[in-house]
Amino acid sequence: MSESPFDNIKFPGFSELPFRKGDPDKAIWGFYEHVSGSKTPDELGALNLLTEKRILKASRTEIQTGKVCSLNWAMHKPAPPSFGRKGLEHKIKRWPGPKPIIDDEIGSNTQSGSQWDGFRHFGTREGLFYNGLPESEIVDSQGDGLPLSPDKPQRNGIHAFQGKIVGRGVLLDYYSYAKEKGIHYSAVERHLVTAEDLEACAKAQNLTFETGDILFVRMGYVDWYENASEQERTEVLLKAYPPYLTGIRQEFEEVEWFWNRHFAAVAADTPSFEGRPSIQEWDLHEYLLSLWGTPIGELFDLEELARTCKALGRYSFFVTSSPLHVVNGIASPPNSPLSLFQSTKSLTVMAEDVAIADDIARSSLHQGESPASPESKDEGLDKFGESAVDPEEDELENLPIWSTYNQEAIKADASMVEGSHREIDVLLVFTGLFSAVLTTFIIQTYQMILPDPIDETNQLLGDLKNITLQLAAVQMAPNIQTLTPLRQSSNGDAGLPDSQIEWVNGLWFAALACSLSAALVSMLAKQWLYAYTRGISGSPRDRARKRQNRFIQFRSWHVLTVINCLPLLLHAALFLFFGGIVVLLWQEKLVPISVATIVIVALAYIFYAGSMWISLVSPDCPYQHPISTHLHDWLKPSRDRHASCRTGKRRSRLIRSEPTWNLDENTQEKE
Repeated sequence: MSESPFDNIKFPGFSELPFRKGDPDKAIWGFYEHVSGSKTPDELGALNLLTEKRILKASRTEIQTGKVCSLNWAMHKPAPPSFGRKGLEHKIKRWPGPKPIIDDEIGSNTQSGSQWDGFRHFGTREGLFYNGLPESEIVDSQGDGLPLSPDKPQRNGIHAFQGKIVGRGVLLDYYSYAKEKGIHYSAVERHLVTAEDLEACAKAQNLTFETGDILFVRMGYVDWYENASEQERTEVLLKAYPPYLTGIRQEFEEVEWFWNRHFAAVAADTPSFEGRPSIQEWDLHEYLLSLWGTPIGELFDLEELARTCKALGRYSFFVTSSPLHVVNGIASPPNSPLSLFQSTKSLTVMAEDVAIADDIARSSLHQGESPASPESKDEGLDKFGESAVDPEEDELENLPIWSTYNQEAIKADASMVEGSHREIDVLLVFTGLFSAVLTTFIIQTYQMILPDPIDETNQLLGDLKNITLQLAAVQMAPNIQTLTPLRQSSNGDAGLPDSQIEWVNGLWFAALACSLSAALVSMLAKQWLYAYTRGISGSPRDRARKRQNRFIQFRSWHVLTVINCLPLLLHAALFLFFGGIVVLLWQEKLVPISVATIVIVALAYIFYAGSMWISLVSPDCPYQHPISTHLHDWLKPSRDRHASCRTGKRRSRLIRSEPTWNLDENTQEKE
């Protein structure tokens, strides 16, 4: 393996661009020639980063299983093509002669479907293409291409990409990430994906970037197209202009973000990598293609890739792409049978992993043979217990993948359970302290509703004294008819009506019940967690199956949901306690204290309700509640219906207000 000057390349900072004085702002023209020492104008741009060293590293870390996903969307899609371009023309002809020989002829605009944009596709506002290539060297003053000679390649042709797009690929599945965060949008509306969104998505996927990565961003366009009706497609793709499209936001924050990541190429599943329509005078295309030499892929089919990455819990892979070898070409279909060979050393434990691990195991036994039939696969994977008789079973039982899977499962389970244990421990400590304080208050107020023994004694003594005085008065002063009682009720001395005392005790006993219930369920939850992590016996493959069954049951019975909702009992106990304090202090002689207490408690109620509402409206805000995530899931169907209705109304208004874009055949040909 030969060393490359691009292996340990150091890029100038974003603020230090352009690399050469006199070039357009932020241009890196001449930089790769400077690094390599070449005097020939560079035609590869960021693809120079895909060195032998990086390719070898990617192959060693990513190629393990043999799983392959294709990124090519069918060539006739989308139909009609975006931006009025010419679509696929496919003719089938029989070769003249007695023998049955059949050919086909294909014609298409390379921008109409899945494609890589080459460096001759998009220029700067000054009319220059990558590395200073003037527009006049590509087309004449009428916009027609200059005479081409395959034997005399022009600069920046797509042919230069041959054998160069090979390396580590990374997927940012923003479409799935947005759904999980409660962000609902249509791919054919102007939803802008920010640099902050991309970074948050990468963090959620536990994905780290490396210099020379090939970035793929899934934003949901292919999914929308495949699920839309023919009428919806026509309205959006043909009648609505300018098109409204989800894409990357075009601000300098995003420009700097892409520069600092140093991707070898970027691609998405949308017709335009950027969000449309744009409010800027410039496009992200200008920076990526023209100023930096970073190829842009569009309309890639990332659906199967996204499903596979989610199932494996890993969003990096080995990717190859071979654009058409068209000398002086502008763009090309990707011809990208993405070779996704996930590393079994980094399996994230999910519900589908046992099935995937079984596929991996079988493929490792049968390299080059046809895969197992779906029937045999179902018999072995869908039943937890004894599997069907299979001559391969003995070999499958002892493959290293099961030990690797079990190790990763233990780590994932330990991480999940450890976090729940910590939450429960904190909850139990707070419950104990709160219950002790609350019990002290209850002891004092509960006595107010019980008969006081001292009052009973005083009553008897008072009655005896009254009788004695009345007898003496009758003998000494017969004219005296009555004497004033000496005793008053003890409740009158207390200054609180009986109903008020009952309310205080009722609220505080309810608070104590909530607190003790939280403690009881917390202890049960600890037992559930210990039961989930107890050891499993058997062969490595059996342990994987048993663990998977345990995981599925743990998730289907919503154990984590119950644990996450435990703090709600304490919240209720606190508010009941506050309510009892307000009732206790609601007296004429304590009006200032009562008002102050009511104001504080009311503010606490308002903040609690407001923060819960904010967490529902904005899932990324820091004011999250224990039940916020679950409320998002429960309310998701109604939100989806509301979003679809709103998108339909907005699209209807757009169609009525925007001019139609009906191009005749001649106009389409010219475009």
